[in-house]
Amino acid sequence: MSIRIVADSASDLFSLEGVDYTTVPLKVRIGDTEYVDDGTVDTNQMMEHMRREKTALTTSCPNVQEWISAFAGSEEVFCITISGALSASYESCCLAADHYREQHPDAKIHIFDSKGTGAHEAMIIRHLAECIKAGMSFDETR
Repeated sequence: MSIRIVADSASDLFSLEGVDYTTVPLKVRIGDTEYVDDGTVDTNQMMEHMRREKTALTTSCPNVQEWISAFAGSEEVFCITISGALSASYESCCLAADHYREQHPDAKIHIFDSKGTGAHEAMIIRHLAECIKAGMSFDETR
């Protein structure tokens, strides 16, 4: 059985040993440049670009297809998103889960609105990883 943990990049956790884990990126657009938060963004360069840019920057959450792609091949998925009060990432993830279940009716997906960011998401992710490593069932873990 394939179990995967998927989080948006607000978790600041881009790899995790011992479990199947992946992230989907949030994005920042400054002028004509899009910075994809995939763990490789040069934040100093991005900040300098922000200081020079005259137009407002925009942000976007992972889209539905990015979430669906992250679920691919998994029978059980645990998703963790940045607070739904701060981003549409949670809503996008919920839509993706609905679409994925239509194509994979036996798939189990549980989505956690972290109600936080960064370290809060990472704590949830690490706890889920420990539950999976301990052999807990999907229902016990969620």
